[in-house]
Amino acid sequence: MDGLFRFVTWPRGGCGWEDSAIGRMSRRLGRGAHRVLGRAGCRSCGKCCELFGANLTATPGDVARWTREGRFELLARVSSMGHLWIDPATGTRLSRCPYLVRIAPGRARCRIHATKPQMCRDYPTLAHGKRCVANRLFPLNH
Repeated sequence: MDGLFRFVTWPRGGCGWEDSAIGRMSRRLGRGAHRVLGRAGCRSCGKCCELFGANLTATPGDVARWTREGRFELLARVSSMGHLWIDPATGTRLSRCPYLVRIAPGRARCRIHATKPQMCRDYPTLAHGKRCVANRLFPLNH
């Protein structure tokens, strides 16, 4: 079954399931595939941010983007070695991401989602089997 996910083109926006690769794969594999594939992707539980948020590094691209955007509050939280999230007042590394906000039980919001670090954008990777810590499957081209 893993080989099948290699060919999935995930729909963006409001296109219908029936015309998408998910719809085509669902018809080929049966009704159960639609249920599995339809639940794929992030549901904003925040578990990955809580577990990994204190162990991130900024890429040179992150630093360049934040400089270009004038996000000096983010740049102040990057150490000279590229480690995130540093307390600007003390220079110590924080135990969690300061931009994760709990909005309800099991739901979280990233206050910097539009410009979040590349490590966050790329998660989960192939090294994680494209599954997050909540065991949700992500498309290969997310």
